[in-house]
Amino acid sequence: MHTSSEEWASQFIGARLPEQLDREFRERYLLAAIGECSADAIISESLTGVIDGWNPAAERLYGYTAEEICGKNQADLTPGAQLPELHQILDQVANGSIVERRNIPQLKKDGTVVEALLSAAPIRDSQGRILGVLAIVRDTAESKTIEQLKASLQEKEVLLKEVHHRVKNNLQVISSLLNLQARHVLDREALEMFKESQNRVRSIALFHEKLYQSKDLAHVEASEFFKTLIANLLAAYGARPSAVSLEVGPEEVLLGVDIAVPLGLVVNELISNALKHAFPGGQLGQIRVQVRRLETNRCRLSVIDNGVGFPGHIDFRRAPSLGLQLVCTLVDQIGGAIELIQTGGTTFTVTFEVE
Repeated sequence: MHTSSEEWASQFIGARLPEQLDREFRERYLLAAIGECSADAIISESLTGVIDGWNPAAERLYGYTAEEICGKNQADLTPGAQLPELHQILDQVANGSIVERRNIPQLKKDGTVVEALLSAAPIRDSQGRILGVLAIVRDTAESKTIEQLKASLQEKEVLLKEVHHRVKNNLQVISSLLNLQARHVLDREALEMFKESQNRVRSIALFHEKLYQSKDLAHVEASEFFKTLIANLLAAYGARPSAVSLEVGPEEVLLGVDIAVPLGLVVNELISNALKHAFPGGQLGQIRVQVRRLETNRCRLSVIDNGVGFPGHIDFRRAPSLGLQLVCTLVDQIGGAIELIQTGGTTFTVTFEVE
């Protein structure tokens, strides 16, 4: 439903207006209130350009106070080269036209020229007679700066994407080199080490690939990241696709650069250990990876298997294997806490903070 300016005036300032004030004054009062809040310079002036009204945004733009500017002419704020266009605008408004968004530079009090857009419309009385001109002036320098910043940001995003793309490609080259070298290794233990190193490199490469595909270039979504990581590990170990499942809580978990790479390596090591040791003799089993948000900025990662269990006589924090040493170091690196639970298999939980 359309609301008249009188009704708006009553809603906003009606309680302070004497009853005898007529509609025209209420409309002017409302106009003054709007002018006070506007981010654009609003100027009221005569049909010849003599200024009689000046809002705070105009003071900020031009540098003149209302007392200093009243009685001066709009021509005093316009460079000489643009005066013919200003006079043309005033003539158009005097004839009842509305002029929108003309590029007319303006002069500040200190003589600085400001790029500006000027719009103008007639001020009418209750009988529709044109009494003056209402001009709105917008400084375009700020919007130009914003556009320049947007363009610069876009360039940096393209560059950053290219960096992640190149890092991913270089890591894939390293992975391929390790694979080629492994073909010449006869010792099974050494071959296993090559395979583990290759998986670690792939884990880091995967993060850069996900960042390259991400929109914000600063975070990866945990479920997508771990889903692909798990698929790669299953393929590397020739395990059945259903051997590892991923369970992610209903809340989206975004991982930043400082968290995702170490956490990806932790998952890589814990799943690799489970695939190699939890199910001896080719027995079937299940590995679950859970990601849950505990609080606003705290999450928990759990890697759970229903295998033979972690050897009771070994302290996993002092285990001789490089994989578990790496896990503990990486958890410390992200300021997290790791815990081992041995009930019907093996459960490693890593609690960490996210941004």
